[in-house]
Amino acid sequence: MTARTVRLLPLAITKVDGREACVGAIDEDGAWVRPEPVTPADVLGPEPLFRYWSWTEVALAGPVVDDPRPEDRALVGRPAAGSGRPVPPAERPALLAKHCTTDVESAVGGARRTLGLVRARIEDLTVRRSAAGEDFFRCRFTDLSSATYDWIVPEIAHRQRMAPHVLDGRLDPDARRAALDAYARGEVFLTLGLTRPNNRRPNRFGGCHPLVVGVHAVDGPAEADR
Repeated sequence: MTARTVRLLPLAITKVDGREACVGAIDEDGAWVRPEPVTPADVLGPEPLFRYWSWTEVALAGPVVDDPRPEDRALVGRPAAGSGRPVPPAERPALLAKHCTTDVESAVGGARRTLGLVRARIEDLTVRRSAAGEDFFRCRFTDLSSATYDWIVPEIAHRQRMAPHVLDGRLDPDARRAALDAYARGEVFLTLGLTRPNNRRPNRFGGCHPLVVGVHAVDGPAEADR
């Protein structure tokens, strides 16, 4: 397996289950990459291998799955945590602006990629409980084209922030309002991601399930600083 060494900056960190996590990142050329496999231990704890605003040096090879997304790459060996300098807070707004697109359709609406970044206005934050009793955090947001979406947010940082305010499957109204007010005080950039096609629900995203996989606020809540 031929590998090349690159530096990645994570802009999406999610947990699928107890064994699998997912990282969406940009490389130094601004290309989106999804290194695999990633475990929860790689993104949680005091010294994670992948964290927001810290470059990680990795060796990558071509995808090994049968149905790869455009960004899927195989991790070869273990990443070197903190291999590049952290991005200072003052530089983060410009970096986000450089790599964002104008709207959701431009970010992930075509077959060319399944990860993207948009500026957005967060309209509401909610929780919906499944029949199995699992809480799904959701975000209703509007992009710069004035299109509004309501998507699940599996991002770890968002769940850690909001989960303490959920009671009986409902988000505490005061916590919801405080978060919305904080987001409204600054700019918000959302990393968007598509799952692999499940062939159950045809849609504009090729049958993939669209998700908010990263929430980055400038002068707002501190998810992006984790």
